[in-house]
Amino acid sequence: MTVTLVGDGDQGEGGERPVSLFDDPKVVGEVQEFVDDQAPRVFAVVQETFGPPEDLNIVAWGMTTKTGVEVISVHGGMRMGLQSAENALIFYRPVGVRTLASSGSGASVASNGLETALECVWRGWPVVPGALWAGDTYVDPATNAECDALALSSPAMATLDLEEVRRLWPVSGGGVTRSALAALGKLMTAVVVQPEPARRVVESEAFRASPTPVVMLPVPTLGLMIESAVFVVSSAEGLDERSVFPRGAMLPLPPAVVEGHKAEWLVSPAECGGLMSGPELAGLLALETSNRR
Repeated sequence: MTVTLVGDGDQGEGGERPVSLFDDPKVVGEVQEFVDDQAPRVFAVVQETFGPPEDLNIVAWGMTTKTGVEVISVHGGMRMGLQSAENALIFYRPVGVRTLASSGSGASVASNGLETALECVWRGWPVVPGALWAGDTYVDPATNAECDALALSSPAMATLDLEEVRRLWPVSGGGVTRSALAALGKLMTAVVVQPEPARRVVESEAFRASPTPVVMLPVPTLGLMIESAVFVVSSAEGLDERSVFPRGAMLPLPPAVVEGHKAEWLVSPAECGGLMSGPELAGLLALETSNRR
């Protein structure tokens, strides 16, 4: 590793340059040996995508030191401190898409629910496992048993434990795993907004300056499943309580399929530094409404 030598820049009396240890070639050599001994090891995380088409991509770079590991996603949005390079594999697994059964909307079942759950844990979002939509019913891919609902456990069972996530989201030989839902509570909630106003808010400069995740999914409204934009925010303060998910509710996250309709990110967590507050979103919604008058 190349060493760049930097002194403190101070000058002696009269402006003369003081004698530096770095002027001694022996010291420079010893420093070089010390740096080579302490230099971090750089590694890449290469992810395989099962086709079609099959592909290999570098998804993250890592650096190991004597105190731990730092991993940074190539596409941004994820930076982690881990105990070992091998632990990075928990967050990056082979990705593929497999259709279990065609639905009325033509939605397919993606197999990266594990990645979704792991990213939620990294962001501090408690998660619960979900079933997959196959034909006209929910099925647990781990047991092949039919289920009455998307969520396979209650919000009280939501987890932030990485090992628990690995246990609850087993991946089959075909790359299929369970979907994921975020449990809403004190630290995060969700707000339903009609799609067109939501898109205008998302396209505004104010939103782009500090975005928050937005997921498109069907929401029960007067007995019907209506596609809506759901903003994930840190609090419900300042928002119309009729549009806010109740505390303890669960939010399906892509690639979950809700009653045959695939949930999709309008703004993904990877594009956001954190969650917008309730008052911030309320201000943007009020501004959008006033601009339409």
